Amino acid sequence: MQFNSMLYIAFFSIFLGILAQLLMKKGVNEIGIIDIFGVNATIVIELFTNKFVFLGIFCYIFGLFFWLIALSDTDVSKMYPLQGVGYVILMIGAFFFLGEELNTFRIIGITLITLGTF
Repeated sequence: MQFNSMLYIAFFSIFLGILAQLLMKKGVNEIGIIDIFGVNATIVIELFTNKFVFLGIFCYIFGLFFWLIALSDTDVSKMYPLQGVGYVILMIGAFFFLGEELNTFRIIGITLITLGTF
């Protein structure tokens, strides 16, 4: 396949990874703060039966499938820098969908990541 088509596949994979993060964060927000020393079977069951966490994991698996397809025909050194775009989109998505803060330092960081990716 041509690099352009693999680029679209890679971006789709990145989008699924972003969606996975947003969904899983929404799920753990519903559950509450989890203390690593307080994890027990009940917490694990609650995590993996939460619809948002479950959908997030599904998006990760599905995204991995497309990432592997993209990697099968393109050098990882060309594909992996595209992940930087994902950080930018994730921060914007977290602002709009999760109500997370987007301050001046984060905007500067997004700008630097974007410039570095290109």
